[in-house]
Amino acid sequence: MDTNKPPSQALQTIFKTRVDRLPAYAGFVSPGTGYVIYGINTVKAASPNAADPEARNLLAHYDRSVTEEELNAWVATLRDKFPVKIKQSALEKR
Repeated sequence: MDTNKPPSQALQTIFKTRVDRLPAYAGFVSPGTGYVIYGINTVKAASPNAADPEARNLLAHYDRSVTEEELNAWVATLRDKFPVKIKQSALEKR
């Protein structure tokens, strides 16, 4: 693992951080290290047609994170709107 790159859990925490006022700070508990705090001083727009493979990987990771959050919100809405009750009698062997 490259020590200069934050772990994926850190990236998720950093990307969820509000950056409307800078500097902004993001933190999370890192196993074996303790609590880690990241300072965000500047935010630059990503170039969607970047030739840099690291930039493409970062954009793909961000897309997956956003998709996962949207899916989780959608599933939570469905669970609230259509609650499921399991009938134990239907599960018992006959």
